[in-house]
Amino acid sequence: MDFAIEYAIWYDYDIQHLYELEHVWVYVDYNGRVKKVEASFHGKFLNMVDLENGELILEDGTHPVVYAQPGKHALVPDPRVIRMIPAWLESCQEMAGLDGVLVQDMFEDQIHTDDELQKMTEIYIKEVFGFRPSLEFVPFTLENDKLMSWEELKDSIPDRVNKQIAVIKDYFHK
Repeated sequence: MDFAIEYAIWYDYDIQHLYELEHVWVYVDYNGRVKKVEASFHGKFLNMVDLENGELILEDGTHPVVYAQPGKHALVPDPRVIRMIPAWLESCQEMAGLDGVLVQDMFEDQIHTDDELQKMTEIYIKEVFGFRPSLEFVPFTLENDKLMSWEELKDSIPDRVNKQIAVIKDYFHK
């Protein structure tokens, strides 16, 4: 491999907590050909290959194809894998919102939470975003105007999360 491109994909609202950040790593050889693709899966990573033959799954020979677990956004190479994930359905319904607001160490001075906000977040996510997944997937291509550097994304995270916290507080204080 000559180089790797990491895509960090931000989601406002993971179904069990307020946001999610998933990753796709695309490994490219010196001729510009995609040679390997990995993606994040619940704190680990998986190879994004066809389950039948182990080959890369590429659209037009250049664009990796991955599937996001409904609500949780963990990335898999084939939607059939989703039914194998423990509590995949429950996480979108009765377990929705369960983890509230997660605050990473790098943001603890910019994002603040307490027990009351955690409970409000759990209720809000369950009431507003709880759903029953259809397991019907629609292709989505990320447009260039949605791409940004890691520094830009990292700088935007506290503001994004705090804006969602304000929406949740407004929901309960109408």
